[in-house]
Amino acid sequence: MKKILHIANDDKFVPLGKIIFDSVNNVQNDYWILPKEGDIEYCKFPCRNIYNLDFKSDKVIDEINTYDLLCIEFLNPKFYDILNHKNFDRSTLWIGWGGDYYWLINTLSGFDILLPKTKKLIYKFHHKLLPTRIANSLKKFRRQKNYKAIQNIEYFAPPIFLDYKLIQDHYPNFKPKYIQWNYGYINEAVLEHFSSLKTNGNKVMIGNSATPSNNHLDVFYNLKDILSNQKLIIPLNYGDMKYKNYLTRYLSIHFKVENIEILDKLLPSTDFDNKLLECKNLIIGSMRQQALSTIIKALIFGLNVFLYERSINYTFLRQEGFHIQTIESLIKNPNLLNYNSTSLQINENKQRIQELWSLSHNINQIQELMSNI
Repeated sequence: MKKILHIANDDKFVPLGKIIFDSVNNVQNDYWILPKEGDIEYCKFPCRNIYNLDFKSDKVIDEINTYDLLCIEFLNPKFYDILNHKNFDRSTLWIGWGGDYYWLINTLSGFDILLPKTKKLIYKFHHKLLPTRIANSLKKFRRQKNYKAIQNIEYFAPPIFLDYKLIQDHYPNFKPKYIQWNYGYINEAVLEHFSSLKTNGNKVMIGNSATPSNNHLDVFYNLKDILSNQKLIIPLNYGDMKYKNYLTRYLSIHFKVENIEILDKLLPSTDFDNKLLECKNLIIGSMRQQALSTIIKALIFGLNVFLYERSINYTFLRQEGFHIQTIESLIKNPNLLNYNSTSLQINENKQRIQELWSLSHNINQIQELMSNI
């Protein structure tokens, strides 16, 4: 029996992945979790809390080397110490979440994760006293060091292939091989269950978290008149707390308080689904790949999904044949909030979802990877 060691940045997605990895034949999975606050919250199965672990320790590296595969779930900066250690020699799968690899894409000419109003706010939050030239030099040095460490990874699984291609185009010598794998999965039973759920409201959900890459301020600015009398649900239940507090104040000033529902705690999946079912529209302002699982559920439920036309999400989903709309088209035609997707459009979206994110495909990808190690 082969052994996989999972080292995860936090544990909110790990239980979803465990279902898939536990379905792979003749594999033992062990889990080390680096929680944000020191306590493991969502994993209700045996796992090791590595909050105080020294990743530079020879003893720790020797223990990691007893496994056949190291699976890094979100590449926390602390995990670079493992990849850079002189004694580390295990095959490695990096399951990217977006925030851990978008520094590779955000250097592309003409591409910026943050739109103007959000970018201005974040600069204000994090502006340092260091002269810009020195700060940029330090950032470039860190990127070069991190890129060198990443070259020790054999396999890379971002949520969508387009992200991998963008990295390869910018870094032709990028060594990790692409693996198509995702935490989310759809089988017939799951699809049938979701399809049986009916929307029961006309609310608008905006964004998926309190992360600046959602570009909330730009969405609110672009759509202020259109959204002013709409009932809004704003998920801010994880991410940057300083950003969350700012948005909460902003919403209380610029929108009617009775029209705003802020989700400030991470909800069980069923409860979040019920919130999504209260909506007719989902607006995601991210330019990078983000909120894909929320978008997929919204499409199954028959919601209108609006994305920026230049976003990676929109490019990917349109290339794959999905029926979605743009924020730019909504600006021109506010009546699109009242659009009802046809049964044909909803069914075609469901078919593509099942083809791209089946449970059996995810299992087979890991099974094949393990057979080659």
